Amino acid sequence: MGYITILLILMVFLYQINCYCEPGLRCNECDLITSDDTCYMNHSKLPNFYCDFEKDIVKLSENSYFYCIDKKWFLKYCENGGLFDVKNNECYKELLLYKKVKRSSGGARAGDICQFNTDCQTGMFCSSGICTCLSDYVSISGYCWPKVNPGQSGCHEDKQCSVVWPNTRCSPNGICECSEGSVASKTRDGTVCITSSIPPACPLPESSDNEPNPSTLLANSKTHPLSPGNYMPILCTSTSTEVFNSNGGDGSTWCIYPDGDNDVYIADIYDCLETPQVNNKIFKEYATTVNGICCPSRAFVCIQPMEQGDEPSIPRWYYNPISGACSQFMWDPNIGDNVSPNNFKTQEHCETYCGSCKRGPTQYHTSKHSILEDTSITNCMQSSTTCSSEFQCTLIGSTQSCCPSISNICSPYGGRPHFVKPLGMYDRGVPIHGSKTVTRYYYDANVGKCINFLYDGLGNFNNFITKFDCENYCSRLMCPFGNPLTVGEEWQRCEGNTECPSSHLCDTTHKVCCPTAQNICSQPKRLGECKQSVRKYWYNIEMRQCQLFEYSGCNGNDNNFDSLTTCQQTCRNISLEPKCPQGRAYRDINGNYFICSPNNNDKKCPPNYNCYFDGNSYGCCPTKSYTCSLNSDKGVQCGAGTSFKYYFNPNKNTCEAFQYLGCDGNSNNFQTLEACEEYCGIVCPHGGQPLRDVSTNQLITCSNSNKCIDTHECVTLNSNGNVVQRCCPSKSYICSMPPQQGTLCTKMPITRYYFNIVTKECAKFSYNGCNGNLNNWPSIEQCKNFCHSSACIPGDIAYINPNTNLPYQCNPSLTNTCPKNFKCLFDSLTQSSVCCGATSMNVCPDNEKAFVNAADMTVRECLVNVEGSCPENYLCRFNPQKNRYYCCSSVTGEFCPSGKAVARDNLNKYPMRCNVNDSNNQCPNGYSCQTSISGVLQGYCCSNNYVCPNKGDFYIEENSQMPRSCTPGAFIGCPTGYSCQASSSDLSKGYCCKGQIISISDGCPPNEYVYMKNNKVIECDPFNPANSPCPKSYTCQWGNQKYQCCGKEPILESIEEPNNYGCPNFQVAFINKMTKSPEVCSTSGPNTCPIGYFCQFVTNYQSGSNQYICCGNKSGCPGDSVGYIDISGSPKECKIGHMDECPKGFSCKGIDNKKKYVCCTNTEEDDYNVGTSELVRLAMNPTSITNQNTTISKSKRLRKQQRLLKLANVTLPPLPNISTKKKIKKCQIKETIKNKKCTLRIIGDKCIKTIQCPETTQCLNNRCLCPSNKIEKDGKCIDVIEEVNEEEYFEYEVEYDDEIVTCKTNEIKYDNKCYKKVTVGEKCEIENQCINGAKCINNLCYCPKNTAGYKKRCLTNICGISNNRTPVLSINSKALLCQRKSCPSGSTCLKSAMINDYICCSTIDGKGIGSKKIVRKKVPLKKINNNNIKKNTIITMEGSKCKNEMMPLLEKYTKNVVFCSNKKLCPKNYVCIEDQCCREETKIFSGIYMDAPNIILPPKSDIPICDENSVLVTYDDNGQNVYSCEIECPDRHSPIDGICISDK
Repeated sequence: MGYITILLILMVFLYQINCYCEPGLRCNECDLITSDDTCYMNHSKLPNFYCDFEKDIVKLSENSYFYCIDKKWFLKYCENGGLFDVKNNECYKELLLYKKVKRSSGGARAGDICQFNTDCQTGMFCSSGICTCLSDYVSISGYCWPKVNPGQSGCHEDKQCSVVWPNTRCSPNGICECSEGSVASKTRDGTVCITSSIPPACPLPESSDNEPNPSTLLANSKTHPLSPGNYMPILCTSTSTEVFNSNGGDGSTWCIYPDGDNDVYIADIYDCLETPQVNNKIFKEYATTVNGICCPSRAFVCIQPMEQGDEPSIPRWYYNPISGACSQFMWDPNIGDNVSPNNFKTQEHCETYCGSCKRGPTQYHTSKHSILEDTSITNCMQSSTTCSSEFQCTLIGSTQSCCPSISNICSPYGGRPHFVKPLGMYDRGVPIHGSKTVTRYYYDANVGKCINFLYDGLGNFNNFITKFDCENYCSRLMCPFGNPLTVGEEWQRCEGNTECPSSHLCDTTHKVCCPTAQNICSQPKRLGECKQSVRKYWYNIEMRQCQLFEYSGCNGNDNNFDSLTTCQQTCRNISLEPKCPQGRAYRDINGNYFICSPNNNDKKCPPNYNCYFDGNSYGCCPTKSYTCSLNSDKGVQCGAGTSFKYYFNPNKNTCEAFQYLGCDGNSNNFQTLEACEEYCGIVCPHGGQPLRDVSTNQLITCSNSNKCIDTHECVTLNSNGNVVQRCCPSKSYICSMPPQQGTLCTKMPITRYYFNIVTKECAKFSYNGCNGNLNNWPSIEQCKNFCHSSACIPGDIAYINPNTNLPYQCNPSLTNTCPKNFKCLFDSLTQSSVCCGATSMNVCPDNEKAFVNAADMTVRECLVNVEGSCPENYLCRFNPQKNRYYCCSSVTGEFCPSGKAVARDNLNKYPMRCNVNDSNNQCPNGYSCQTSISGVLQGYCCSNNYVCPNKGDFYIEENSQMPRSCTPGAFIGCPTGYSCQASSSDLSKGYCCKGQIISISDGCPPNEYVYMKNNKVIECDPFNPANSPCPKSYTCQWGNQKYQCCGKEPILESIEEPNNYGCPNFQVAFINKMTKSPEVCSTSGPNTCPIGYFCQFVTNYQSGSNQYICCGNKSGCPGDSVGYIDISGSPKECKIGHMDECPKGFSCKGIDNKKKYVCCTNTEEDDYNVGTSELVRLAMNPTSITNQNTTISKSKRLRKQQRLLKLANVTLPPLPNISTKKKIKKCQIKETIKNKKCTLRIIGDKCIKTIQCPETTQCLNNRCLCPSNKIEKDGKCIDVIEEVNEEEYFEYEVEYDDEIVTCKTNEIKYDNKCYKKVTVGEKCEIENQCINGAKCINNLCYCPKNTAGYKKRCLTNICGISNNRTPVLSINSKALLCQRKSCPSGSTCLKSAMINDYICCSTIDGKGIGSKKIVRKKVPLKKINNNNIKKNTIITMEGSKCKNEMMPLLEKYTKNVVFCSNKKLCPKNYVCIEDQCCREETKIFSGIYMDAPNIILPPKSDIPICDENSVLVTYDDNGQNVYSCEIECPDRHSPIDGICISDK
């Protein structure tokens, strides 16, 4: 057990050694303990070191520690406010340790929350609600102790001394003592520690080895009066008050620089520091009173530049006089001359030493006895006259000091006394020993700008290291707060406010644009990018208060104040600018934002503005219609350069670019084209942008042949005044997107709603305000409204069941399962059928529906006679009740009366709108403005005549969207199911009308037709033509026992439509023969209507009343009969002679000129009897008459039918054709007929012209053969390319039986076959099989030229746009990823901004192959000895017939050229060019040639011949591959047949 105990103690000891830590280290430099970590000795304690993640430093907790219990560390706190002693590992009572120190009544410690200064203890004040130590106090263990200078008494802790000067400590007598080898020396700004050894040296910079550095002394090595030309230090007498006459530089005065006969005044920038090593005995050339050295004053030290030296190795700190903060840097301790005193060992020393005025000395109370007794003026805020005119009272921490004013520093005096004013506007100074002439900047108040000058040393404080520092400091002269607006490196000049943007005002004194308080105080808190820590204040406009923050020291903004008072005075009453969706909020004449209220009429917004709440405040924002109607405004120049923005051109209905000067302008100003199009309505119907090709970034044009991807649908959009077909996100795709929280750009996340594709319901999620997706809705109602109508077209919505608040589910196999104006559609999102449609919404006329926005259920408003105000199928209708215009459309979707065609615009193919009753005819010839709605202003241009007879349907051309015209009687003209029928106005012209020509001969001569009207033959009177005339081109002839009109062209007169008296479409009213009016009915009892009619409520029929009448479905039945509607909602079909097929009261009748039979009601004209019905049955069913159980032949059946028909005296349809017609398919130009199938021609097949033959073959003697000088190989003729004239096209027809193949969503249909869609790198069979920009080459999907594959897509500029880098591609044309891996030689691993991933890209200079030199060597066409060829030599041959005289194939041993012919073929991968075998190269994409799998060869480059001990390596040279013979392959490559191949 003793051994185990010793082992555990040893483990704990070793653990504590490994876990050694101290405050101030980086967090990753310590092995910090956390709760529940493993420990090894119970009841042991360790101090609590923790990480301050904000500053990335380790801190030590004062009142907590870790305690080991059951081999686990637990965090414990000291009881009763005790502190943890790190040395003893125990808690102690802090009051006992400092019981001798008297405390004030305030009980709060440093860092505690406070409200008043009295809440804090002595040495503290309440700053921003936190107890903070005063500037001349230091925090120790939560209490503030006074800082004590070296040599002074009153200290209790070493830190009270060391914070003033490093390595000083508090003696037992309470006196701060300098470190060994140093003594205290008094200055006007306090006491410092200087070396007490020889040679003397100034206190700064402190030596790294405690050895004095004499180069820190002020000295003159050229013109010192005591010894000109020799190095002489400038010595002084600390008790002297002489500051002008140096007495020949003998050191009997205060610090004066003797420059020959000229004495330079430096008493304000140099102090005389008394030191024991300076006296007359050591420095005999000097006066007997000499006792000190001249060292820079604190103010002069703290403006000196930071100097690192040649070999910086140790950390130091320097003071930045511009930011007022100390920063760390690395310093070379062996630096010689020109040593900058702005160099401190610790940050605390730097901040204490330079923690007074930012630039220049403080103002002193001058002592009559000694300069060393001068004291700084403090508490200057008690009186405005305390500081002189060149100084201003400044609060530095808790100290009030008189600091040089900015105007004083930035003047020619440069913060120094007036009697040392330089001759010009700047002070060049005087060269001193060790100094170098450098370029500095001074502020010239006359020209109001910073100018460079040459600086020697000992100059004034108007002396800045960089122009930026000069402008940043002296800009306060130009502007009260903030920096003037700059154009490049110059301040933007102005004469008035109109020449400045609205965020700035023109300072008429200095002629510069200064930021307004609204501009300054609206800027966000910016910490900067340096590593300093400066206490500054910023105005939090959302909280409307000034707050403290830690400024890093550089690259901040104007919302950065030195004091709380300055911040509060500048930003008083500044409120947050309301954030508008587009543009800026409205401001009154005083420049203040107008605070509106949606409920207060006194706070209404002006015209063209709406009251908008952005989540924080209300403001008046420009309306969308106002924004999109404005012209472009280039704005006001602000800063350097201009940019291009986008605006909506209302005249062209498109977004266009314009040049923007940088500021102001109007709200019709968009950053991107997409933002402009989305805001002003040139976007997809459901939001979002049209789909773009990932490789070209061009918008994809879709059509019936070029389908959109599954997530998008092909819609018609107006682009640049033209109609285009684009792929837009479908509703189902939008609603299937996962919730996307986005990036935080608001005060706090907000609650939004998304449609959950799994639960089929809307759910809430937290949205950060920016960069979300389209499945993002402000309310759950909008989410439901939109996604429940995903099956509906734009403008239509799903019918909601009022009982369940869910979409009403309908049955698509039944009719009338949806309300009026709605139809049943299948919703792929919810896998159910819903009713889609819209009502008038009480804003549109009857029989029209409104365009409803699916999300918020509002009706789209419009502007009358403004193109694009409504979608193409909608008109702008005025609603007098609401006094607004709304978009309305026909319920049936038809623009014109049934049977008439609408005129369309030639450019965009939109239906032509027109104004009703307009004196100026806006329609083309043959068209007029028509509408079926009374009292409206707009209609469509519709044809004057009906297109087809009987108001029939006509075929619409896909391209023109107009009826297809044809020539009656022509062999070719109309598609299947349509026939060419003559127009009523011109019999020589016709249109493709649905169905076949229904005219019949009926006794007319052959090839002539009888004239019919209302499906009845019209008789004529040849003896009295005037009474019964025939139409033009028809003559009256005898036939079928009557005179009738016959002609060669069929004439189909319009069928007179009966008045439906308000019955629904395709229904007719039952007319009472006694009253000649519709039969009135009632729904309170049984159906009182005749058979086939139903009681329905109708409105607006002729009498103008609303009532119930009897309506029936016409169903095409003849005469006054109506059809029988079965359970499917369609007319019940029947066969003549089958008496039991129709219900009672109905009989089987023919419709559509007796080509179809349905059950129709019986009428008085129906005089059928039982005997006749039996005859009809026998006529139509001859198979029931048998002869020895055999069916009567067709001829006998026909004769029997004719005899029965004569007996029955009825007309029956002709006997149906038993044979079925074969389908006809046209073969492609390169196809022929084999086994009744279209197959590709091969060599030997029949042909007429070469274009029909396979590539590389010719049509010779009507056969596809190879030319005489070519041979057949693998079904091709080698090396033959023929130009193809695509204008020639030959078609052949073949009769065959085939089925239509339906492909899945992940498949593509080609030649009636389904092929799986594949991506980059996958195998393919046809071109269209590759998606996402890839091409099918050699049965593999490759990316095309200038693209690279990444995650199944082909992308351009993957290595960046602004450089010449090209990506390294693998064999499947994919970009080579390189995360945590090396790249091939000639390339480097870069992060692509496009794909946010690391890939291998070529080097910019193309020298990635190192220093290897590629040599081109041409040798004669003879034997070649490889041993004589050096590596990296590219061989070409004289007389070579290969491309670029590249080396042809040589025999292995003799090295002779291998010859080839039609009979003697070349080996694989070689092709016969003339009589030589040359390497075959197939280019598949940019920069890569393939001649064998996994072997990558470059284009336009020759191949060196490597010896047996070398391998061929490929390097990338600016996008071109270069070969090199190497000893071995690079990483991740393996040699195959002497060529390095990627392992991937």
